Amino acid sequence: MRQGQLIDITDDRDLVNTSESYSGDYLLFNDKLLMPVINLDIIEQTILSNKTRVRVEFAYLILTDVSEVSWIGERDKKEVIGKITLKSHDSQITDWFGYDKKNEGYELKVKYHRLLIYIPTISKFGLDWWIPWDTPNFKQNIGKQSLDKFTNLNWLPDSVYSELEMGINSRQRLDLTAGTEEQMSLIKKNW
Repeated sequence: MRQGQLIDITDDRDLVNTSESYSGDYLLFNDKLLMPVINLDIIEQTILSNKTRVRVEFAYLILTDVSEVSWIGERDKKEVIGKITLKSHDSQITDWFGYDKKNEGYELKVKYHRLLIYIPTISKFGLDWWIPWDTPNFKQNIGKQSLDKFTNLNWLPDSVYSELEMGINSRQRLDLTAGTEEQMSLIKKNW
């Protein structure tokens, strides 16, 4: 697995699974969505075409040319459904991503053009579970300093920002709030 470089995984996007992952804040940089993910599942093809699963401790997923993000989930035991539209496009990929933070979890439906991954050189690989905070079933096993560095994007080099034209000052947190009743009903109906 390649570390320390930006890799286009658009054609292999179905080999990446965020459903059992933990997340830092998802960030928008104009039309790019940056997702810091802990415990990312990746299915690797072997030389004999067998598939093996590996977990990645820390990874940044970057979606480019994002036109729309919808979500269904809960925060503090309350349902939260919403959507933002950044621009309109017809020929885009639609995928679902998990978003799990302490006391909140969502499924996101995102329309985008490319999926990139950056795995910091410090990241570990294996079948272990990396837990960023205590849960009812698991104890935290990631140090707070490492977690803070990762979620504060300290391990994402300036070259990635430059290559993707992501101005550090253009970032904003993806605010997953509830939409209007009509919007929530439509999202549920079309999920």
